[in-house]
Amino acid sequence: MKKEEKDVEYASKIMEALSELLAEDSDSEFKIDLDEFKDDDNLTAFFHALANLVPSYFYGKFTGEKLQSLDFNYIANKLCVKYAIEESKIK
Repeated sequence: MKKEEKDVEYASKIMEALSELLAEDSDSEFKIDLDEFKDDDNLTAFFHALANLVPSYFYGKFTGEKLQSLDFNYIANKLCVKYAIEESKIK
């Protein structure tokens, strides 16, 4: 159960950081104006960065492995299955 609580803690912190990044009243130097997402290409690029590039980068940084986004996607899919199985055992 502690692992699940840690997952929620990490997710909460990441979501808070993203919320600050995207907040209209943010004064962060990293702020992203939501109007940029009116262009679907920019929205697609944002989700690609969020879902593929950033996780792959951090995985490589912490493990020393150099992975392409598709390689990391395989690891992410294994995590999804692992946690889905664990969640189904709890219910």
